Amino acid sequence: MIKKMLIQSCMLLLLIATAHSMNTDSRLRLSSDSKSAASEFLGNDVGPLTCLRVETYSQGAYHVFSSNDYYIKVNALTGEIEYAFFKRNIALISNKTMDPQQATSNAIDFARLHGIDVKQANLTLKNVTLEDFGFTRVYSLYWAREQNDVLLPDMLKITVNPTNGQIISYTRLMRETSINLTPSFAKEDAMALAATSFGVTPVSEESHLLVWYTEQGNEVLAWYILMKGEPENKINTGGIVLINAHTGEIIQISPFR
Repeated sequence: MIKKMLIQSCMLLLLIATAHSMNTDSRLRLSSDSKSAASEFLGNDVGPLTCLRVETYSQGAYHVFSSNDYYIKVNALTGEIEYAFFKRNIALISNKTMDPQQATSNAIDFARLHGIDVKQANLTLKNVTLEDFGFTRVYSLYWAREQNDVLLPDMLKITVNPTNGQIISYTRLMRETSINLTPSFAKEDAMALAATSFGVTPVSEESHLLVWYTEQGNEVLAWYILMKGEPENKINTGGIVLINAHTGEIIQISPFR
């Protein structure tokens, strides 16, 4: 279960970064080309799409489009759809909830419709979770590819409406990896560095190797460590830290407090 949580957190970390305008990179596709790719992905009933902006993240640059029913991000270099949100498929909580097997089947069918065969892509289903947000619930499904116990930047996340089985969101991250996947900075040393950085005596600790992007196009092998210390005044101590698995440098640190 902890490893499943780690994989989800790793994926979210890879997909979340501070966005900013990037209009001068000559490698970017025309927004009109990305718009055509978005329209093809969404189908004939998409309606007018508005290009909101260009965003750049640690793993790439995106043309961002929106309409009354959709929000979509197109990789501005490759034209691949890497995120789509179907606003109209969100529904208020209902007593009717389909079983997770049906939700999984719906997600797999949607991925196949858009050219992704999870088996051929060597993506393994890591987690199926029914998440409750108060006003609505969704099934969240995560697939990932690992090599030598390293989580690669090759992941798929699909959320499904548990009432009617419609797709709510789609996230696809796929990058080739050429770096050395054998760590030279030992796990034990990374754990010790994490404990020192958080100033805690660990009561629980989990780790996983993954490929991380420190800046656009710059990938490193990293230890992802989730560490908890004894609570202080009922407040959690510890946090999440990313450590370069070759140099021992702290890449990113996020304390719980």
